[in-house]
Amino acid sequence: MFSLCRAPSRILLATTCFCTSLLTTNVAQAACNPAEDPCAPKKEIGSWDKSLAFGFNYTSGNSDTSALSLLGRAKRETTEDVIDFDLTSGSGEDRARDTETVDAKNKDDFRANANYKYLLGGDWFAGAGWAFLYDDIAQVDYRTSLTPVVGYYLLKDEDFTLSVDAGPGYTFERVASVDNDFFSPKIGERFDWIISCTSKIYQKADIFFDTSNSDNYLVNAEAGVESALSTSLSLVFLVRDTYDNEPAVDREKNDVAMITAVKVAL
Repeated sequence: MFSLCRAPSRILLATTCFCTSLLTTNVAQAACNPAEDPCAPKKEIGSWDKSLAFGFNYTSGNSDTSALSLLGRAKRETTEDVIDFDLTSGSGEDRARDTETVDAKNKDDFRANANYKYLLGGDWFAGAGWAFLYDDIAQVDYRTSLTPVVGYYLLKDEDFTLSVDAGPGYTFERVASVDNDFFSPKIGERFDWIISCTSKIYQKADIFFDTSNSDNYLVNAEAGVESALSTSLSLVFLVRDTYDNEPAVDREKNDVAMITAVKVAL
């Protein structure tokens, strides 16, 4: 059976709210609460969109493994420019039940990105990007790149954007205690699709080249899906791939991480 919940007069410009009558009238009224509606109006343009996401995985058996992920983001978009910051921190441990085996870290990394776009008019934009990576397992003490870019929106509307960008850049790094720096031109692309008011998907990839060594190149790629649980809570699942064609000795070229997390809007 469905019951009609009447919204206050200031919200009557929205469609009439229908909700399921479950146990009590209070439950039905809570379901119609606009503050818990993921389709409620979002923040106005020009305001900051900030969030934190927390993920935790645990297994128990012959060995106990745990992995913790923390993701943060702050973004502001206006009619003239876009500012975007994000960071990710991950840690994990494998605790063997065999007392002769030493507990080992299986994840210990931190990465941060900052991007600025200035809209030039039409579908063109110019800007700059900064990236930082620390990965103890891959023996990357630090890797940081700064890249000015020029880009173009191949597709752009309220729900769907696809852009490409490219530009010169420079990278400084210390891998396996060896310092290195090189001129690193970048090619990148971004894809965002708001499927509905409760779900969206995204994908992005950047390729950095070492002009002094054609065998040395880096690929950072990520794809994810987000589903809203309420106005302030979302469930996030993402896959991240970091490819280093010349990694530290005895380290794999490809690092893939799958993260499931709960995101809280701030």
